[in-house]
Amino acid sequence: MQEDGVGGCCGSAPAIVELVDGGTLPAVRSSSLISLTALLPVALIALVVLGALVAWLGQLGHGRAVLTACLRAAAQLGAVSVLIAWVIASFAATAGFGGLLPNVTPAPK
Repeated sequence: MQEDGVGGCCGSAPAIVELVDGGTLPAVRSSSLISLTALLPVALIALVVLGALVAWLGQLGHGRAVLTACLRAAAQLGAVSVLIAWVIASFAATAGFGGLLPNVTPAPK
């Protein structure tokens, strides 16, 4: 087995992933594109405050709306993350989600 020489946390991985149709792809050895450190929430809060500050200083009248939208988005993303984690962890939920999805998506026109 050939290694790609990229450092990672998950041990050795093949440099090439073989596809069912005989094609190949380079292996990706990352579990996440964003590092979850203490700096991430600090940066996100700083960006939210900056957005509200710009709206307030520009006298746009939307400072409170910016804060409300950011809190609502954070709550929605948190709820979706919990739902996705639950669906992935349970085979029955994954099968149910897979069966439900075609019934709630619009048919192509």
